[in-house]
Amino acid sequence: MTTLDEVRLHSSDYPQWIRTAIRLYHNWKTRNNVRALETYDARMLDDMGVTRDEVMWAARLPLSLNAAWELRHRSRTRRLADQAIGSARR
Repeated sequence: MTTLDEVRLHSSDYPQWIRTAIRLYHNWKTRNNVRALETYDARMLDDMGVTRDEVMWAARLPLSLNAAWELRHRSRTRRLADQAIGSARR
C-alpha cells in the first residue's frame, strides 16, 4: 500500500486536485518540522545557519509554500548579505 509520503507529486497519472492535496499535505508536515525548530536554543539555530526570527517567519507561511525551502532560501540570502557587508568593511 502506498502512503501519501511515497506519492510522487509530479506524476501525470494523478489529477491536478490530487497533486495539490498531496503538495499541501507535504507542506503541512514540513511546516510542523520547521515549527519544532522554535524549541531549539539560539546556539543550535546558529549552528544550523538560521535565526529564531527566520524560523518563526517560516512557521507562519501559508501551506501553499514549503516552509523548509523558504527558510533555507531566506537564511542563505541573509548569510550572503552578511558576507558581502563583512568583505566590504575590509
